[in-house]
Amino acid sequence: MSEMTLLLVDDIQANIQALSALLESSFDIKIISVNSGHEALKVVLEGNSIDLILCDVQMPEMDGFELASILKQKQSSKDIPIIFITATFESNEFKKKGYDLGAVDYITKPINPNFLISRINSYINISRLQKQLRANAQELKLLNDSLEDKIRQRTDELQKSEARFREMFYAHHAMMLLVDLAEGLIIDANPSASQFYGYTSAQLKQMRISQLEESNSIYKATLKTALEIGASFEAEHRLSNGQTRILEIYSSSIILEGQSALFLIIHDISERKIAEQRINHLAFYDPLTQLPNRRLFEDRLATAILNCNRKQEYAALMFIDLDNFKSLNDTLGHDFGDLLLVEVANRLKHCVRVVDTVARFGGDEFTVLLETMDKDEHVSAYNAKRIAEKVRSALAQPYAIRDCNYRTTPSIGVVLFNGQDFTATELCKHADAAMYKAKESGRNMVVFYDPKMQDELQLRAALQTDLRNALDKNQFSLFYQCQFNGENEVIGAEALLRWQHHQFGFISPGQFIPLAEEIGLIDDIGLWVIEEACIQLRDWSIRPEAQHLTISVNVSARQFKQNNLVENISQLIVLYGIDPQLLKLELTESVFLGEIAECVAIMHGLKGIGVALSMDDFGTGYSSLSYLKQLPLNELKIDQSFVRDLGHDDNDAAIIKAVITLGQVFGLTVIAEGVETEEQYQFLHLNGCHHYQGFLFGKPVPADEFLQQIEHNVKLLANFQVG
Repeated sequence: MSEMTLLLVDDIQANIQALSALLESSFDIKIISVNSGHEALKVVLEGNSIDLILCDVQMPEMDGFELASILKQKQSSKDIPIIFITATFESNEFKKKGYDLGAVDYITKPINPNFLISRINSYINISRLQKQLRANAQELKLLNDSLEDKIRQRTDELQKSEARFREMFYAHHAMMLLVDLAEGLIIDANPSASQFYGYTSAQLKQMRISQLEESNSIYKATLKTALEIGASFEAEHRLSNGQTRILEIYSSSIILEGQSALFLIIHDISERKIAEQRINHLAFYDPLTQLPNRRLFEDRLATAILNCNRKQEYAALMFIDLDNFKSLNDTLGHDFGDLLLVEVANRLKHCVRVVDTVARFGGDEFTVLLETMDKDEHVSAYNAKRIAEKVRSALAQPYAIRDCNYRTTPSIGVVLFNGQDFTATELCKHADAAMYKAKESGRNMVVFYDPKMQDELQLRAALQTDLRNALDKNQFSLFYQCQFNGENEVIGAEALLRWQHHQFGFISPGQFIPLAEEIGLIDDIGLWVIEEACIQLRDWSIRPEAQHLTISVNVSARQFKQNNLVENISQLIVLYGIDPQLLKLELTESVFLGEIAECVAIMHGLKGIGVALSMDDFGTGYSSLSYLKQLPLNELKIDQSFVRDLGHDDNDAAIIKAVITLGQVFGLTVIAEGVETEEQYQFLHLNGCHHYQGFLFGKPVPADEFLQQIEHNVKLLANFQVG
């Protein structure tokens, strides 16, 4: 028998090389490989003897379906079996289109090498059998032209062959059916098939094949191919007990007792298909939200770019990030965060159309692909903005999770594209840059991509890299802002972290603190700040004018929840020999989200070693008397946002009075931050707040300037007249 020849068609050379290497190592066949449908058509039409075509579906200029359509129209190539390779998820309509064009099978990406070798091996064997059958047919034709006694002799041989076939048919362990071509009636069934379907052989002979099939559309689509060259296909069949099984059916046409029939060999592949579906789902879907994952989303985005280019219409990509999600995980735990992500996924799916794709890109980042918007750019931009605002509004609504009414907001970046300018990777970077711009602009907003954002994103990435080395390179320092009491006495200072960057100078804490939290450096930086404050207290302890001063240090929610926070601070107190009552830790209200009992236990541990505790930014978050009375606090700190508008906003004045009253009721010191004018100072003093911090008393300065500054400010405050 002549050598088998396989034509491999794929527009990606890496795929050609990988598949060629796999096939050459597995089969003794000749492989011809080309990179386009046009080249494949040329190879076939030049008269090369091709036994099997392995062809990618999605290719530029001429795709696999178009190539198959042309080949099937030509007499010389219509019988060549074609196996399609595709990354597109299978549907009956998609498969039917391929089968209508003469395909015998589909192989889906990512390709399982063992599965591919098994399927090609089957078709090589079938092709060889078909060649043998054609040779037999030719031999039969020659015999028919010969003498009458030879015809009778051949007829006898065929009868014996049929007898042997019948013997094999009934004895073989594989399930087999014989089906009438004209009406689809089951002519015969072997015992294995009868046992599998749960019908007797006699019962099966009274049925049509369509009575077993869940849908006979695939059977009909492959019937013509099966008659010509044989085929294999998958179908769902119902058993007598109503159970549905997935079958792989190999079919070929035969002549039996002068009657045309289909000979079907049936394999039950239900378990294998379930396993494949499970593996496919794990590979392409997020296990938590059940949304497409990053891998599948990027594949769909690449396809959308091609579609936009072909149809000359716009699509949009949205990047969505939940604001302050890391703080939520640190305070309420990852289980709570997971429940929130599931609810966010559900809301996103209800905000978009069926044709759009919602995916979980990673962490708390989600992506939305809005396809087939419009041919007009302005109309498309308007619709994308409208949908993005709908998403923003939906995600900002309260979440009822574990009896907690939690609120969060999204920052959304949007980029519009029409398939001509950018790759999928570039589009993702642009949408990501727009999302970060939304965060920098105040969060809870929608921002469309602008080219300048890419420069900002690159700067942010550079800062992130430099931040990892800032501690080792001694680029951090503490500035101190003085705190006064009502008698114009300096009582302490708040330690404020500064980063002296080697290229950009001083970097605002508002820029690098969120970065430090994002990359997991906030714990190390926070401990460094506390140690530096302890060192400063030690140095001030030998200065009579400063030995009474306290230092307040901000502690993040993540750092507060460290198991060894109390132990670390206790060791620093002993190491530097400081009075622990002069060290004050400022905690924000986000610290107390979650298990309040756990927070109280940590606070009592800190109080036990003598450290003072202050509630920072009181009134801006989840203020509640129910937990305030449980907390062993020393101080409440009025947030500067309330102080700023004193004299212009009666609500702020009322809030400040209420906080002062709360402090008096609970026996707590009340200190106001952000005091910048004498008018603000007068209001606070007259309403019972006698501790202050702000630019009126001095800006944050390095430690070596601090004592000089407070001496000047004491003289300045002595001139203030209250009342």
